[in-house]
Amino acid sequence: GSTLHLPDLEVLENCTVTVTGGSHLDIDHALTLNNTRFRLGGDSVFEVPGTLTVAAASQFTVVGGSTLGLTGQNLVVAGNSVLWCEGKNRSAKVNGQWAGVGVTIVAANITVDATSKISADGLGYQGICGPGAGGYAAGGSYGGRGGNSWYAPSGPGYGSSTEPADLGSGGGWFGGVLGGSGGGAIEIVASNLLHLDGGVTANGETPAYGTGGSGGSVHVMAERLEGAGRFEARGGNGTVNNESAGGGGGRVAVRYSENGYAGIGDCSVQGGRGPGAAGQPGTLAFFDTSVPSQYLHVVENFVIQSGPEQTYAAVSLEAGGDLTVEDNAVLNVQSVFTVGSGSVVALSGVAKLNVTGDLD
Repeated sequence: GSTLHLPDLEVLENCTVTVTGGSHLDIDHALTLNNTRFRLGGDSVFEVPGTLTVAAASQFTVVGGSTLGLTGQNLVVAGNSVLWCEGKNRSAKVNGQWAGVGVTIVAANITVDATSKISADGLGYQGICGPGAGGYAAGGSYGGRGGNSWYAPSGPGYGSSTEPADLGSGGGWFGGVLGGSGGGAIEIVASNLLHLDGGVTANGETPAYGTGGSGGSVHVMAERLEGAGRFEARGGNGTVNNESAGGGGGRVAVRYSENGYAGIGDCSVQGGRGPGAAGQPGTLAFFDTSVPSQYLHVVENFVIQSGPEQTYAAVSLEAGGDLTVEDNAVLNVQSVFTVGSGSVVALSGVAKLNVTGDLD
């Protein structure tokens, strides 16, 4: 690693740049990438005191443990460009433990146009790796369990539904080939605005031959949320015969205090399809932080996990959205609990649901 101070750099165009891991890259003003491949190694810091624009089909890759720091400034991803968030420690344990790490993006305002995305698709744990890796022909697990196979079960689910930060796990072996990689982990902190018309995605990999990886993590904290884009952490599909299974869905949690967002219907944490068993959905929810106890809005599926009691000012389930309160978990709803058409609320074991207000 090294410290790089580039006071005169304003535009990178039609070039390839690689910065080694553990570096600190400091730019004195706004920077634009046009048709450029830029890779920032793991455990690095990239600081720009002006707007960073990733445009004109550029590919900007940030490796896990790194922070893209634009505090008080702007990030724009546009013109068929991708900001890739690649996990660290994807293929082996560290000191006997799975220790995958994702990428953090910090800015005042973040804009992703309809042709572009911030993505960790297939950039989590590699095939047969991770705490939820699938057994032979089984899909990877994370927010939801991967599909079981005729030969072996999928791995266990893991991680937090409210503050997701883990890499998704890889699918199991099949026919001597590694399964698909899980999705990576993206944390976005926008102190003012996230305007999303494209995608923020951490989908599991669908391999050319084999089992699907699980979806990864998307955790967003924004003052205001706008646009009609999508948040995704879907499981990858299985692709061979009747045996290879799909990966489980990942975890998405989006927090905001002002809402002008219109893309909820396009968001998904669905598990991957077979042709073997399909993966289970992960967890997906929006948290309105404009009130002290927050409003919780569930999309597709969410789990109130065992541990400290969770209390919300109100809870609503999107049509078809399912909510599970785990064994020994407690969910307190201070006002209205709204259940959409086709939704299911399930209490496991000695779970408790306390609703002070109305049940709609």
